[in-house]
Amino acid sequence: MARDGLRIALPPSRQDIGAGDVIALDAEGRPVNYRVDRVTLGDAQVLEAVRVEPEQYRPSDAVDEPAEIRPFAPPTPVFPLFLDLPLLRGNEVEHAPHLAVAAYPWPGAAAVYSASSDANYSLNTLVNAPATVGVTSSTLLPAKPAVLDNGAPLRVTLSSGTLSSVAIADVLNGANVAAVGDGRPGRWEVFQFTEAQLVSPGAYDLSGRLRGQAGTDHLA
Repeated sequence: MARDGLRIALPPSRQDIGAGDVIALDAEGRPVNYRVDRVTLGDAQVLEAVRVEPEQYRPSDAVDEPAEIRPFAPPTPVFPLFLDLPLLRGNEVEHAPHLAVAAYPWPGAAAVYSASSDANYSLNTLVNAPATVGVTSSTLLPAKPAVLDNGAPLRVTLSSGTLSSVAIADVLNGANVAAVGDGRPGRWEVFQFTEAQLVSPGAYDLSGRLRGQAGTDHLA
């Protein structure tokens, strides 16, 4: 539309029209608007204008939603924890380890790179959700495997995630599976629990445990 131009001369009596004003000329029974961009004063007032559409400059009925400003969260280091666990679901790759990744705040995803030697690493997978990782702060006493252990609660302080209690029927159907280890490879005992009681921010007491699950009964 701005490619349509207009150049007209007006008498000195119309010096009230200046640069920036919008004038309308009748064209085929309807007004056509032009914006005055340049004025040359002489014996006559010469106006140079371009065609405009006033509707472009009028507020519309549309309501713009205000943009949400989110605080900047710098990338933080993640804590990877490799676990040499037995086959829990039965469809895992037998020689592949389990990997738990925790971070606070969670960066959104953690990239896992692998290589056959300490060179030429390539992307293996993306971990899109943080694991529930914690540290025990009480002693886990020996117990008989596959028998409900109603001994002293095991206190766990989590670095991320939450825990919840479930019914014994849900536990028997595979709920609330956890792994506890002493830091040595191959020393991860798989157990389940029915009750998780929040005792302080991030700290839970785990009771009603089924010890030595998934073939880890020798560690119970």
